[in-house]
Amino acid sequence: MDFLLIVTGILLGFSLAFFSYREHPLPHDEILSLWSFSSALTVLIFLWGLWNGYWDLVAPTFGRFGTLFISWVIAYPFYHISFICLLRKSWLWNIVMAVAFAILSTFMEYISVYVVFIGVYSNGWHIGLTFWSYFIPLLLMWGYYKFLVFLKIRSFYCD
Repeated sequence: MDFLLIVTGILLGFSLAFFSYREHPLPHDEILSLWSFSSALTVLIFLWGLWNGYWDLVAPTFGRFGTLFISWVIAYPFYHISFICLLRKSWLWNIVMAVAFAILSTFMEYISVYVVFIGVYSNGWHIGLTFWSYFIPLLLMWGYYKFLVFLKIRSFYCD
């Protein structure tokens, strides 16, 4: 079951990134720069939640940091890269995309926690806060992306 969850998370993330990349490609060095920031952000939030006791993993196969940690660290940057590839010049479109991506991620976590029972919320954490734990990193990714555009380090912009 754990292996299936890892493969599903990676395949969904990769598929989303592949189709958004085909629509608006990014150079490989830009993807690596955004990927590293996204991976660091994902690990930071995941460990912050574990440290504060907001969530814990129930899936026993890979241990306490098992299934979800592996799938989040590998797959979640795909979602961030997809989000960046789908950005436009309109800030309203970008906010709508951030909300849509956060709702999609929250829904997938809702299924994994309440239907598949691979995680447990505690210390007052609930699915509404989960939405914010996905939405705020998307805004941080957008800010990081805009910062790199401002610095003109690379030719960042998918449009």
